[in-house]
Amino acid sequence: MKDLKKVIKKALGSLYYARKSKKARSYRQKAMGLISTKEAKQMFWFLPKIDKPTCNQGQVRCKDITYVHFGRNVFYLKQGRVFMGIAEFLPFSEMSDSEFNDWNEVTKTLFNEKRIVREIRSASNSSSGSMFSTGWRKSSVKSELYGLTINKKKVQRNKELWEARKAKLEKVEAVLSSSFSNVADVLFTTARETFQQSGAPSFSSVSKSDKNTQNSFGSCLTATYGGFSNEPQISSDFHEVGASWWVQVNKKTGQISKDPSEFVKGGKFTFPNEKLEIDFSKTDGICQVFWMKNKFYHQILPSIDTKTDTRLCITVHTSKRLVNAVKKNYAGEFENKSDVYVKDSLYIVDQLK
Repeated sequence: MKDLKKVIKKALGSLYYARKSKKARSYRQKAMGLISTKEAKQMFWFLPKIDKPTCNQGQVRCKDITYVHFGRNVFYLKQGRVFMGIAEFLPFSEMSDSEFNDWNEVTKTLFNEKRIVREIRSASNSSSGSMFSTGWRKSSVKSELYGLTINKKKVQRNKELWEARKAKLEKVEAVLSSSFSNVADVLFTTARETFQQSGAPSFSSVSKSDKNTQNSFGSCLTATYGGFSNEPQISSDFHEVGASWWVQVNKKTGQISKDPSEFVKGGKFTFPNEKLEIDFSKTDGICQVFWMKNKFYHQILPSIDTKTDTRLCITVHTSKRLVNAVKKNYAGEFENKSDVYVKDSLYIVDQLK
């Protein structure tokens, strides 16, 4: 066991590793209450809290970085044993054919979404890469409603895709919610119940009259790719828990690249204050990350695509502005109920009737 600890400590650069000690078992029981009712082998990391990052926006390696790239990893702050999050790597070799096909449908469906939404190549909080969002958001005009982030002209050119969209996105929602609940069932249940009580529509809904399904846990889905990176940030969304999935896909089709000849390099997901890096560059599979995004600074570092592949990150969230707008709408507080435009005519948000 001592030799195993030495190997893991050397390979992963752990600041503290505990697995079978009495202290570790007590934290295991606590963590299982937060994370999953399933028994699983887990690695627990206790990280020091640093007031200010000692790295330049997390992009320059510094000493004592905790580095993970396989298995199931649960993160706590050493001081106060504050729960940070969990990262689980799911290799394709451990998936059934059915499970792999479900994930493949998810990534291909999301790449098809680019045909009816606006692709953003220079987001305000991004320093590189591309992204798009699909789902619901509040208009940028205070007195106006909220609606779907779609490109009206693109929808008119892709009517068949639009008509099949609801069923496709409900499948995406089912796969993501199953993944979330399997890894972090208590966090998922809390997020889902809080979202359902808010009255906000799910990202899979195509109109206000659509009822949320039992799998609904967020109003907006964001996809990033093409070497996407951003600045360190703390989110201020309605949900306290961040939910993201990372996988290497074909640039053109969105199809999952199984057993790729070359991996996308870089693109670590980091917590710069806690000196934690989650590395996807050696993973032939999917990494699922669930963390307390409203409490800890987090950042995506730049990645380098291969000739054929990119790394896709899927994130589900709900903005506070949307939830507040939903409540005001039900209370009859909106004066302007005409069609709503966000930023320009390319980013139309349909009227809710």
